[in-house]
Amino acid sequence: RTLLLRYNPSSHGGNLGTYHPSNARDDLLLWLKEYKLTDKKLIGIGHSGGASCLLMLWQELPWDSFFLLSP
Repeated sequence: RTLLLRYNPSSHGGNLGTYHPSNARDDLLLWLKEYKLTDKKLIGIGHSGGASCLLMLWQELPWDSFFLLSP
């Protein structure tokens, strides 16, 4: 089973807050762990800060593929 994940960190995609790369990485990893998704095959979609965050996690999770826009 594969999970399609479109990620917009804080201040991106209509989200509130302030963007910081390491916080975005930590927030996404925490969310995936909370919902027990870290062992699923993932397809990551991200633009700008979201794309950068997905790249920071590329070795830590079982990604199937990425679609990155303006990383």
